[in-house]
Parts: sequence; structure tokens; C-alpha cells
Amino acid sequence: MSEPYCGDDTDEICPSGCSKFYDKDCCFAAGEENYWCESVPEAGLTSVCEESIEDEECNDCYGGYENVDGKHPDCSKVDINKEDTQEELNDKYDVVMNFRFANTDHKKLEVFINGRKIGINTAQESYERDISSYVESGTNSIELRPESDMAITELKVAIE
Repeated sequence: MSEPYCGDDTDEICPSGCSKFYDKDCCFAAGEENYWCESVPEAGLTSVCEESIEDEECNDCYGGYENVDGKHPDCSKVDINKEDTQEELNDKYDVVMNFRFANTDHKKLEVFINGRKIGINTAQESYERDISSYVESGTNSIELRPESDMAITELKVAIE
């Protein structure tokens, strides 16, 4: 198993010295009721991890804030513009992203799904992640930003 990586958001470990505004695991470690935003909100980096979400903050985060259980804050009292409303996907399905790599060398990359970042730091030949909370109905975008040399032999996104 690889060492904890600040910003990976996948290991449920908050590495020593890592900011709650940079790693989702550190945000939740700082308070079980905290909310996390995968993309930098309109209010800036210091609003990525929030102890609570006020009504006027509901629209700050593209894709919405989530707590440790994946629940969104109650924003039912907020008047959301129609173009900002995202259609909810059917809960009985999961959207899973699978990478297959050419070898077991250390790999580090950032994946942006609809502008929301996922950090990958692995030496495994494969990597799998549920990205259901990142995708939207219709067309979606995936951008890969490698931070180390690697060969990706397969990238598959499947609805399960």
C-alpha cells in the first residue's frame, strides 16, 4: 500500500500537515459535520471545506457541497436559477471509472471530471473509482493531467 498523499481524497487518511482545504479526508477529520466541495467555489479556496452551509452559500460550489456520507446540505429554501440546476442521476446505478496501466511503476495524475478534481497516486496496474457524484445527465468531460510518466492502456467509464 502506498503512503498517504495530501490531496488524494481516496484513502480516508489525513496526512500530517495537510490542510483541510486541500484534502477531503482532512476536511472530514476536522469535523464530522463538515461539507466538502470538489471544485474551488466562487467564494475561494477557504470555502472548499465548510463547517456548515448557509442558504446564501448553497450555489457557491459547482456540483454542490457533500458531507462525509455523500449527502448535500438542505438548500430547498434557496431560489436556484434553472441553468444552475443539475439533473439528479438515478440512485440505483453507479458510474465507475476504471484505469488500466502498463506497469506497476509509481503513477501520479489529476483527473478533472466536469471541472471537479480527483487525485490519483498509485503503483497498481489498475485503479477504480465511483464517480457518480461527479457526472451529470448528458455530455460530460474528463481531463487528464499526468504529474509523472505513465502509460494508460485503458480508460473505461461504465454504468453499473
